Amino acid sequence: MRNLRNSLVVFFLLLLGLLGLPVTHTSNMHMHGGVKMGVKNDLCDNGEENLDVDWDGSAVDYKCYFKPKYKHYMRRWSKWRMHDGEPHKAFSQCKNVDDPIHECMSVPIHYKDKPPLGGHHRPLWAMYGEYRYLPPQRWIHNLEHGAAVFLYHPCASQRQIQKLRCIAHTCLWRHIITPYRHLPVSRPFAIITWGCKLSMKTVSEESAVDFLKKHSIDHKLPEWRMTENGQFNKELKQNATIVTNEEDKIICPRKKHFPNSRRFIKECNHILEDEESIDVYSMRK
Repeated sequence: MRNLRNSLVVFFLLLLGLLGLPVTHTSNMHMHGGVKMGVKNDLCDNGEENLDVDWDGSAVDYKCYFKPKYKHYMRRWSKWRMHDGEPHKAFSQCKNVDDPIHECMSVPIHYKDKPPLGGHHRPLWAMYGEYRYLPPQRWIHNLEHGAAVFLYHPCASQRQIQKLRCIAHTCLWRHIITPYRHLPVSRPFAIITWGCKLSMKTVSEESAVDFLKKHSIDHKLPEWRMTENGQFNKELKQNATIVTNEEDKIICPRKKHFPNSRRFIKECNHILEDEESIDVYSMRK
């Protein structure tokens, strides 16, 4: 079916070319499998129906049900890291990913990598901000627009989660924050951009800033200039706010690297308190 759809799109492109009509927008559709992005469509993706294809709403994706085991593991790891020369070292990696094809809600999307760094995704991308939980089928589309996704294990330290949250809010507008239970407890924090990942044992401010400056808002992405906010907002807890401008002209503009953790947490608490919290249910039509 997909091959037939793509063949029809190619035929349509050739026809427009023969007629001398512009094909820019249609070419963009072809790059994404012929499905238009950012437009609510009851026959494809309206952001409200068939959402259980991507996520069944289970609390296991955002609540910690294994805290005792996790704490036991972290106590053992804390003793071990005393003998580790680089206890806070973060690791980054980049790889080639599948094409950014848009898939309607009738087509399940599965990823071999956890977390995925790119690939097929839904036509409607997510509003920027923090979510109780957001499935990767949504936030991968945000990655294509140059965004960064901040992931944490639901059983991770609340203090470290706050650090991760602060980095996101102070570095760029185009960001998503969501729990992700498939992260290993040995490295329960990650920052994802298109094709790249930073994995962390504990949140390293300096490593996070260096990674974001290098890999977020990647000008090699064909849609990095897409600054429009998303259309999907289910489980959105807090809207992102503009840091420099909508294009995130300067990444992490406040400091080259962040100060010590205690002062950093205090500073970010004030920033988050000043930001507007929203009730997503009041936004539904």
